[in-house]
Amino acid sequence: MWPLNPPETWVYASQDNSIKQQYQLWGPVSINGPDGPAPGYIVLTLQSTEPSVTSVERHFLPNVGMVREIIITAINNEMVSRQEMVL
Repeated sequence: MWPLNPPETWVYASQDNSIKQQYQLWGPVSINGPDGPAPGYIVLTLQSTEPSVTSVERHFLPNVGMVREIIITAINNEMVSRQEMVL
């Protein structure tokens, strides 16, 4: 399955259309991992449920997995939270 053929985009919608997500993949790009920079992939997810928008940026390294995740939530175009997790 990995790596996909970047640049790749796709859309997910729940059966009742209450949740819609857009995905975009980049790579290989330089990703900081436990052993320093290495070729990896970034997946950006955007989810909009008016009036809020959430973006999730995930960094992946082959044979390691996810090494970084940044989640930002905005309401009415104003950031209300930002979380960042790093391996």
